[in-house]
Amino acid sequence: MKRKQKILILITSIIFLVLLISFLWLINSYKAMNEVDSYLDSNESVEVFKDENGYYTFKPLNYSKAIIFYPGGKVDHLAYAPLLFELAEAGYLTILVEMPFNLAVFNINAANKVKSIYDDIEVWYLMGHSLGGSMAASHLSKNTDDYAGLILLGSYSTVNLNDHNLTILSIYGENDLIINMENYKNNFKNIKGVKELIISGGNHANFGYYGNQKGDGVSSIDRNKQISETVNFITKYIE
Repeated sequence: MKRKQKILILITSIIFLVLLISFLWLINSYKAMNEVDSYLDSNESVEVFKDENGYYTFKPLNYSKAIIFYPGGKVDHLAYAPLLFELAEAGYLTILVEMPFNLAVFNINAANKVKSIYDDIEVWYLMGHSLGGSMAASHLSKNTDDYAGLILLGSYSTVNLNDHNLTILSIYGENDLIINMENYKNNFKNIKGVKELIISGGNHANFGYYGNQKGDGVSSIDRNKQISETVNFITKYIE
């Protein structure tokens, strides 16, 4: 076999291996826990259904505001159903976006599809966990007139949102070891006037039901408590 052919085969093999590893990395995500199933059923106060985009929607009996949620990177979107269900019980229409490969970076403008089918809603908020929060902030920065605010969970905004009249909340767990705190602090200048909650004993993964996250700190509170504290803080500032 000629030397050029050997080199070509080697390069092709390397490219194939890189693509295979990348594909396996993309499809390997944190799965939602079994407890999530009970939050995908309607009850007397919240109707749960898939909208025409195929996104799970949690609809309370009465509402005037809506929250679009971007999941964390490589986390099954259904893991956040308990959080969105509890927000719906508090009186917000909540929509859980399913991202390609569970990465919001592949569909930053997903919120546009959501808003297009709810003509009756005038007040919209974006909310996201981890990577989802940063991508939500990026989308909002180009559509500031369409939203009343942003809710960041274990996340931060890399874009400047100070020149707009937005309500911005930042919530993270005391024991969160996933979020890069240096980046978090450095980017705090992008959201001046932010209302911040540090959940005592909380961590990064407890915003969703997907088990423990590699590299995260140990939580001294359970998921239910972290989610309840999150919802209470949100309802305090988004009335």
